[in-house]
Amino acid sequence: MVAAGSALVLRSVERPDARAVRNDDGNSAHKITGANAGGPRQSPVRACWAARIASVLGLGKKTMSRFESITFSEVESSDLETFYEHQLDPEAIRMAAFVCEDPKDKVAFDAHWDKILNSSQITKRTIVAEGQVAGHISCYPHGENIEVTYWLGREFWGRGLATQALNRMLHLVVDRPIFARAATDNIGSIRVLQKCGFKIIGKNKDFANGRGEDTEEYILRLDLDQANE
Repeated sequence: MVAAGSALVLRSVERPDARAVRNDDGNSAHKITGANAGGPRQSPVRACWAARIASVLGLGKKTMSRFESITFSEVESSDLETFYEHQLDPEAIRMAAFVCEDPKDKVAFDAHWDKILNSSQITKRTIVAEGQVAGHISCYPHGENIEVTYWLGREFWGRGLATQALNRMLHLVVDRPIFARAATDNIGSIRVLQKCGFKIIGKNKDFANGRGEDTEEYILRLDLDQANE
């Protein structure tokens, strides 16, 4: 599931913008993000509830300016409350379609992320835009394949953020092919994936918890010669 939101969740505590980030060469470093370098992040609760966004990246109806400051950083435990709040957005849930059975189940959410954070096989990053936690993106093993999934809060949709985050992840995870899935009517996420070189290779239909009915999804694949340089 890809959701500019799956693919797809807020925190009430403000904290400094200094975050440990990993460079492309794998070395750790600290980077200051946000409009006011060194200043506190805006509260995700205030920012995210003001304008929500959902799974697999939907595109907004209005044209909005792109973000000036974007950080791709290691997932911190303090980011998880924001991720949780993002996944409660009804519009995002419907767009992502293939979500967990009960997005409100905090115990299940915590257990799910505990496995992610403790897995060496999953590459996961928090997406920070203008000093705010905007969402997350991960590459993970699915059977013999590698799949990518991402989720953005709705206020971050339609501004090129998903495409930038996916491009960064595809330079970080160099194994190919990489697969992705998106509901066939999730035009925003499909467009993001195609911009990054993914091709539709098939279609599947299965029950989607986010819609309470069988839903069609596209299966997309990125091969080595399709990757954006």
